[in-house]
Amino acid sequence: MASETSDSTNSSLKGCVNVALSVDGFIAGKHGDLDWLNNHPPATDDDSGDMGFTQFLARIDVIIMGRTTFDVVVGFGKDVWPYGELPILVWTSDVDNVCIPDWIRDKNGVTAWPASSPQDLWNELESRENYKKAYIDGGKTIQSFLEAGLVHEFSLTRVPILLGEGIALFSSKDSTRRKLIHISTKFFDNGMVTSKYMIEDV
Repeated sequence: MASETSDSTNSSLKGCVNVALSVDGFIAGKHGDLDWLNNHPPATDDDSGDMGFTQFLARIDVIIMGRTTFDVVVGFGKDVWPYGELPILVWTSDVDNVCIPDWIRDKNGVTAWPASSPQDLWNELESRENYKKAYIDGGKTIQSFLEAGLVHEFSLTRVPILLGEGIALFSSKDSTRRKLIHISTKFFDNGMVTSKYMIEDV
């Protein structure tokens, strides 16, 4: 994911996206549903068992997550909470109504953050924390930070399905052309394909 753009080449904090999407580019169904992600057999050649997500999180210092995505993941329950004790900023226009369960409060620094300027949040994190990698998650949140020039790395896992409609990863409002540097591609025997890229011009 034109708008306000930062000179993030010199930024010490790098934005990372790791997301599964349909072949036609959707990260969720029309009503935000994710059941289609679970309708595929696990990959028998996936050594990590989670398509490399745990390995990805090991490089992350902070998570910036959209409100809708946060609510969905919390709804899965504490037994499948995938983020450990990583600090999470819930990027939302309605900070007063973010429901943070006690089981997350006990082990995570979860904070509701006003969804104003992505650059303002970036500046705040760089000024007060020694963060190097930020995981950006949630459709609109990814789009906003991409438009602001704050996404540096992509890990995209294509799921072998055509949804036809839904929530798109990329927004047509962002007209900025960006060149991607291909890092690697891994094919799994369940038909999923994970490709990793860096954005050359940020």
